[in-house]
Amino acid sequence: SKVRTESGKIGYIKTDKLTNKTVVREKLEKAKQVEPENYVQANPQNDSDGMYSNISSPTGVVADKNGNLFVAGFSDNTIYKIGPDNKKIVYIKSEKIDGPIGLAIDKDENIYIANYNKHNILKVDKNGAISELIGNIKNPYCMYITDGLLFISSQGSNSVIRYKLKR
Repeated sequence: SKVRTESGKIGYIKTDKLTNKTVVREKLEKAKQVEPENYVQANPQNDSDGMYSNISSPTGVVADKNGNLFVAGFSDNTIYKIGPDNKKIVYIKSEKIDGPIGLAIDKDENIYIANYNKHNILKVDKNGAISELIGNIKNPYCMYITDGLLFISSQGSNSVIRYKLKR
């Protein structure tokens, strides 16, 4: 039932299942979605705002030490490379890639792809050779590398996997 809260707003009475106490909660208002006033269509310079367009369902993003940006395109199973000169190229397009989500890069500039639909992690060396690093990970999502360890969130198993990278 509706009631007025101490702040004068309309609220409702609810019984907390954990404590079995009756509490009064303020009515939650839905957040309004606002369209931006304008979209920036640009080839951004390193020191400016802008947007890279025509990337099919962009998901993971990583950068190497040379200023190259790598972007996973989930819908077209492609990894794009955007150089410091803002030129975008198809870096990797392979039947081994199916639903790339997360990307990570190590100090040797190997790129790791969380291959969501194939339930594996791919490793791409700096020469472009693709190999399966880890198989049988249900819906891998995000990745992070630190101190020679690759951490992978597995959406399908509600877990985080730690994998020691070989030197």
